Amino acid sequence: MNLSVCVSSHPDVHFPGYRNLRQILSKYHEFGFFYTTWYLEPTAYIKWETEQFLKNGGNFVQQKINKIDDVSKMGYDVIVNCTGLGSREMVGDQEVYPTRGQVLRVECPRVKHFLIDDHDNTITLGGTQDRNQWDTTINPILSQKIFEENCRNIPSLRTARVLSAHVDLRPTRGTVRLEAEPNGKVIQIMDTEGLESLCIGDVRWNA
Repeated sequence: MNLSVCVSSHPDVHFPGYRNLRQILSKYHEFGFFYTTWYLEPTAYIKWETEQFLKNGGNFVQQKINKIDDVSKMGYDVIVNCTGLGSREMVGDQEVYPTRGQVLRVECPRVKHFLIDDHDNTITLGGTQDRNQWDTTINPILSQKIFEENCRNIPSLRTARVLSAHVDLRPTRGTVRLEAEPNGKVIQIMDTEGLESLCIGDVRWNA
């Protein structure tokens, strides 16, 4: 997220301690910002959301779906299609493509200001953004490069203990597709692929 754009587009939102770091950045950085905010850890949040969903009478059904029509025959009033990369096959949306990302999780209690902070003194060091790449194999050379470049930014990371490396594919689209598609049964089908620029909180509260 480009914070400067976010700040200018939300003049009523206050970012405590917000300041531009351009004057103290090294030659390796084009821009940087500092601010204080709360952080939502996705793994724990999704677990909590799942528990709330089940507690309120929700139900999960796991089965293979070949096309949206398979779901529309099940009698639901609203179908929300968030099939990500599966939308290429599910609805024939070939504009959706993968963006490969590789990150490292390290343990470093000394670092108090972070790039991405989770919990239990662990930090997620990013990372890559390789468009149209389907390979989910962890690249050890890339892992070392990620670690070294982060240490260059934050020298105290040099004492960090590397816990694990992770690779995943993020569904990406040139533009967000958000459509209501009434079918013969007046069932609304909303295609929401391409939410790459939105965080999980945006999707949860705004979708």
